Parts: sequence; C-alpha cells; structure tokens
Amino acid sequence: MEFEKDVKGLGNNQSLSEDYEKSGYDRGHLAPVYQAQSQNCANATFTLTNAAPQDPSFNRENLIIHHLFNMMLVLHVLMLWLLSNGSGKVVLDFESECGQYFANRKSPTQLPGSQYKQICQTLNNVDYYATFYDTKNKIPVYSSYKFEGLKDCTRQNKWYIEPQLDDNNASSNMEFENDVKIPGLGIHQALNRDYNIPKYDRGHLVPVYQAQSQSCADATFTLTNAAPQDLSFNRGQWRLDDNNGSPSMIFETDVKKQGLGNYQALNSDYKKSERDRGHLEPVYQAQSQGCADATFTLTNAAPQDPSFNRGESNVLWLPC
Repeated sequence: MEFEKDVKGLGNNQSLSEDYEKSGYDRGHLAPVYQAQSQNCANATFTLTNAAPQDPSFNRENLIIHHLFNMMLVLHVLMLWLLSNGSGKVVLDFESECGQYFANRKSPTQLPGSQYKQICQTLNNVDYYATFYDTKNKIPVYSSYKFEGLKDCTRQNKWYIEPQLDDNNASSNMEFENDVKIPGLGIHQALNRDYNIPKYDRGHLVPVYQAQSQSCADATFTLTNAAPQDLSFNRGQWRLDDNNGSPSMIFETDVKKQGLGNYQALNSDYKKSERDRGHLEPVYQAQSQGCADATFTLTNAAPQDPSFNRGESNVLWLPC
C-alpha cells in the first residue's frame, strides 16, 4: 500500500479520497480498526480497498459499540474448537475459565450490559467450548470452539437448555427442558416452544459434524448454541457432499446431485459473466497452504471486475 499523493495516474479502477469528499458519506471500515492484532495491523485497515460509503451518523455516534455489534453478528460462528457433550457453566470471565477456545486466549470484544452471559460448556467438570449469550433476545452472539477435523457422527433430536441462565443456584449441567423444574424457566433463554414456527429451524452455531466424538455432536444440541434458521437453508440442496451432510468442500465436477446450483454459484456463472471470482477471505493472508487452498471455494467469492482483481489497486488513506 502507498499514500495516494505518492502515486501518479490513479483512480481508473478504484476509489480515491476525492470520491468521498463532499459526498455526504464517511469511509466506513470493513475490517475494523479496534480488532486489529497490532498497531501496524490497525494502520493497514486504513486503505480505501477496505472502505465503503457509510452514513456519518452511524460512523461517528457510538462508533465502537455499533461497529463491534455488527461484527459480532458476522462472526456468529468462530471456528476455533469443537464441542463436547453434556453441561454448561455460567461464569464471570470465560477468558480465564475457558480461554483456550479463543485465538491467543483472547475473546472477541464483548458487548456491554448485564444481559450478556459467558458460558463455559463443560462435561464432568471439563470444559469444551465457550458461548457468549444474549439473555434479553434469547440468542447466542457466538460460540467459540477449536476445529480438529470432521468425524462420522449422527444427529440427535432432543435439545438441551442451560438452567443457570434462569436460576443462578441451578445445576451447571445442560439438561433437557422437561427435566428442569425451576420457576420462570425461559425468561432469559430460548425454549423449544420458541421454535414452534413453521418457517424456522434451530440453526447450529457450532456444527454437528465437526465434533470429535458422538458425545460432542450430541452437545451441539443445546438451545444456547442455536439461532433461528430458514428451513430451506438448513435442509436444502447446499448440503452437497455425501459425508452425512458434513460441510466439507468438494470440487464441482465431483458432485453428482440433482439441482446442483439452485442455492449457490457455480463455475458456469462466472464464465458467462465476464467477471472474476473475487476472494472475500484473501489467499495470501492464509496461515498455511491448506488454509490458502480452502479460500478457493465459490462460497468465498463474489463477482469482481478483472481489472481490479488483476491490477495494482492498493491505495492507503490515513486519518487527519
């Protein structure tokens, strides 16, 4: 990246600072400043290729809170570890209690307010993953786990709840809803009845088929690890592989299923569009060759102008 004033003949294939001047919009970060791992990384977020027009009232009023809230929604699933079976414990600080399930033992920036609860999900006093839960909206903000590979596990049909969310003195064990007898059950968490809506399924944050054992897979079936999900997405044709519906990527030519492409882009969509497959998760920031290879999935691509995708377009802008 270079400062705009140091580069000649610019702007044919990218936005410049002048495009924002007198436009009524701010330069809105995509990769946020305050989640950078270092000052150098924070500085690098100030590139116009990492910006989109943003309403000033949103960008300047309570910036950190609004921005991090939206990032939390995007980061619903932090794939850092996988689940295990059986119990959950509400704690005051899950960085110290179960910080091993976060990158560098640091959880994402937490939202303020007493409605948010930190849960270390445990089995027989051994924790397995962490959940940040919103008791007002009765939905998890995220679940954090460590990915260790796909396993041949099966699904169960019953869902656990977390008794401690409605009663601080209740058992820390996950339990089936019918087995919990406490007053006010459901005030601070979702129950099975909340999903009695034909349009939505209980959508896993931490996936079933990435569990390291069958008991781990069973433990993903807790409502503190679920969010409403459209039926067509949860049950539809996007489940392309033959490994019990697990989310393994597979080359398009190796998939022989009827209706392929109804719910996702295929290579043919790009061949006739005169657009490149533009990476969202970049290749050259991958932590390993395997991770770099995994960025070449069409679910990580969006149509991109060839001149932008193949040219030189790094222009850095810095705040005054």
